[in-house]
Amino acid sequence: MNFLKYWLQSLLMKRGFIIQRLGGMPAGNEMNILKLLVDRLPVDGADFTVVQIGANDGKSRDPVYPFIMERGWSGILVEPIPSMFEKLSNTYRDVPNVKLENCAIANTDGTVKMYRVVEDDSLPEYQGKRKKQ
Repeated sequence: MNFLKYWLQSLLMKRGFIIQRLGGMPAGNEMNILKLLVDRLPVDGADFTVVQIGANDGKSRDPVYPFIMERGWSGILVEPIPSMFEKLSNTYRDVPNVKLENCAIANTDGTVKMYRVVEDDSLPEYQGKRKKQ
């Protein structure tokens, strides 16, 4: 592992990059990169708008939900699947700074076939963390 680290540092240094450890980094193996970046943003609240394509229900494993709710971010959230869009609408029902769009994003106008995983309690949730209802 040290060889790989040394090799990567050498390669990047030849191209003018410097790798350095930042203070205030979390301990352990789990690191929320989005939170690290957001914590370094100079703006908060209405001055910041997020666009999320494929917003799902707005909560399940959603990386922007906490920032919208805690920091008052504005947002445009897009979800093409009607049943998920209904859940998304319920999630942000009382959040006026978030605009919702029930559409798909593509490089051409028209209709596309959408696929999704069928909701089935016998299937394990991602990473085996099934929520009990």
